[in-house]
Amino acid sequence: MKIYQIIWTANDANGNPRRLTCVYAGPGDPRESCLLEVIEHGYGGDHIPPGAFVLPSFDVVPSKYRAVKGYAKTHLIYTNN
Repeated sequence: MKIYQIIWTANDANGNPRRLTCVYAGPGDPRESCLLEVIEHGYGGDHIPPGAFVLPSFDVVPSKYRAVKGYAKTHLIYTNN
């Protein structure tokens, strides 16, 4: 089981949305609660399967958004859709 959460910040200077779906390991996985994957939304919307367990979404400052995205590109599975 995976757990999903959306984080977002203000649109960039060109008006493009900045939203990420964070995917965490769920109960029963030895990596429980660890961030596994980050998927950038772009204009495609979220990538959460129907019926999935979803944590509340939250707004972050642009620097934190960039930090999560940068960490994912370096250490996790990162998808830019």
